[in-house]
Amino acid sequence: MTDPDRTITTDRLLLSPHVIGDFAFCLTLWQDPDVLRFISAEPQSRRQIWDRLLRYGGLWSLFGYGFWVIRTRPELLPIGEIGFGRFRREMGPDVDDLPEMGWVMIPSAQGSGYALEAGRAALQWATVRVPSDRVVCAIHPQNDRSLRLAQQLGFTDTRTSFLNGAASTVMHATLR
Repeated sequence: MTDPDRTITTDRLLLSPHVIGDFAFCLTLWQDPDVLRFISAEPQSRRQIWDRLLRYGGLWSLFGYGFWVIRTRPELLPIGEIGFGRFRREMGPDVDDLPEMGWVMIPSAQGSGYALEAGRAALQWATVRVPSDRVVCAIHPQNDRSLRLAQQLGFTDTRTSFLNGAASTVMHATLR
């Protein structure tokens, strides 16, 4: 069942919260080495991906925001994920105490403008529904494509931090 308050429609995309039926897509996405290049040294296990899917549902339940599956319209083909979380990554209060935005796309959808379209729509949704004036993102400093997207979405480079021993560029955006 689709909740209209949690669903976003753009010209080319539908963003909707994950459902159990999205597990197969999540497996494909989170086990793809090209997707994980700047995120993780190893593909995630089925159990880790299942836990991720459950965490997504928990975010919506506990905070009223979370992650969406990005689907093309009208085909409704899943091409990525985008959204907001509270992950307590121990990167400092400017990260841990704010909603953190993240995104990931299948390689065949990268460079299409879908991520920018989804990001703008998600941030617009957040201005009304996320109880914070700012959001943060943390990006691998060599992930040029993601850093450019963050800048296009209005994030500014604020500092370098470390996540799981690896450098991460921490950026902030103002919602209102």
